Order: sequence, then C-alpha cells, then structure tokens
Amino acid sequence: MKFLRRLFVLAIMATLLWCGGLIWFTSRVGSYAAMPRKAQVEAIVVLTGGRMRFEEGFALLKAGYAQHMFVSGAGHGVTVRDLFMAASSECTAEDMVAMAQIEVGHEALDTRGNAQEVAQWTAERHITSLLIVTSGYHMPRSLLYLHEALPKDTRIVPFAV
Repeated sequence: MKFLRRLFVLAIMATLLWCGGLIWFTSRVGSYAAMPRKAQVEAIVVLTGGRMRFEEGFALLKAGYAQHMFVSGAGHGVTVRDLFMAASSECTAEDMVAMAQIEVGHEALDTRGNAQEVAQWTAERHITSLLIVTSGYHMPRSLLYLHEALPKDTRIVPFAV
C-alpha cells in the first residue's frame, strides 16, 4: 500500500511538472511573434519546414530589415526562384532585386543541421546579427541549437511565423 501511495504521489508530481513545462513553453512561443525594430540585423535567416516562413522572411527583406537572407535546409536542387514561385504567382522588378539578396542552403536535414549550416554561412560572410524566421513552436529548439553553433557575440533576434 505504501508503494502505491508513493507511486501515486510521483505520478501527480510528474504531471504537475509536465503541465508547468507546457505552460512555460506556450508562454515563450507567443513572445517570439512581436515584429522586430527595423534595420537592426545584417541578415534574415529562414529555417525551412513550415508554412509561410519563406514568405515572411522575404517580406522582411523587401521591407529593409536586412541586406541579406539565407534559407537553411531547402531540398537539394531548390533555387531561390523555386521558393519564390511556390510562395507567389506574381514577380515584380522589386521582387527580382530582393531575390538577388537571397542564398539557399541545402545541407541541413534537421534543426541541429540548420544551426550548423547557418553558423557556416555567417562565418563565411562575417555576419554578427541575425533575424531568425521559423514557426513559434520550432523557435525554442532552434534558438538553443543556434546559440550553441554561433559565436557568443552573435546577436539573434527571433521572429515566429
């Protein structure tokens, strides 16, 4: 009987801990959606894998939030034009100029791979500030891996889609 009582108490504690973690996670996810102040980063980084990520990153690039954009984790052979055409049916002259500022990475297969690919890309270009565009639920894990992979002085601004 004592064993069952301890097991019950442990189950209650585990459930409360899990609920607390869920509440913490959902409160963090909502905090990433605030629009960042304009022109505070050198590059926009879009982590592929979800709806509207490229579109939001492209809109931020066109709005002048950064001069460069990197799309991490695109499928092999996928080009900037492919990403744009999947997102929009119309291409203006302004869009063509903005597309020239975008590079696509094809090596990342998961979130850790995204971080490594972004770290390599930023190191090659001496970029020290990034606006990260990904889904809200994906942001905490992405930031964890990016903080591990990037130099400590790299400024990361999250923007959740």
